[in-house]
Amino acid sequence: MAIQRKNISAVEFRKNFLTNSRAYGFNDRKVKLPYYDIFPLVLKWRKDKFIEIYQFGDKPKHGMVKPSHRDNNSKLVSCYEEYFHVRLKIEQCDPLILITFEDVIKEEPPWLVIETLINHDQFFGRIGTSKKTHKLLNNIRTALAHRINYSRSKDKNGNN
Repeated sequence: MAIQRKNISAVEFRKNFLTNSRAYGFNDRKVKLPYYDIFPLVLKWRKDKFIEIYQFGDKPKHGMVKPSHRDNNSKLVSCYEEYFHVRLKIEQCDPLILITFEDVIKEEPPWLVIETLINHDQFFGRIGTSKKTHKLLNNIRTALAHRINYSRSKDKNGNN
């Protein structure tokens, strides 16, 4: 698959990013450490005004974003359609930065919103069950949506 480019207008942290990250086990000590890895990405994305999106099978580079709604066989996992994730370190699965996109200003590219830090198993289920059991993924997604106050029923104008 080809690497895709997605234009963005801004990069912002969700207001409750720290609270959400703490809920997934990233206490103050753990959250501070990944900031050293997050901020260079934020600065790069803000400067570039775009991100690169890769798919399973592509060779990712640091800072590339992966859609979360496809399994390793490219099957659709519809409950994850609005989510994307980034590995903080390309050679490691954890932690992931969970991101979404929001249309904030009409006729401009979306904002990239950094929602939370999360581990692979917390987001997709344990290896071996991940993305195979849609009921499990729906349960994880429902808990995640509740945690970050982000709903699939969000209206098209970006209002909560």
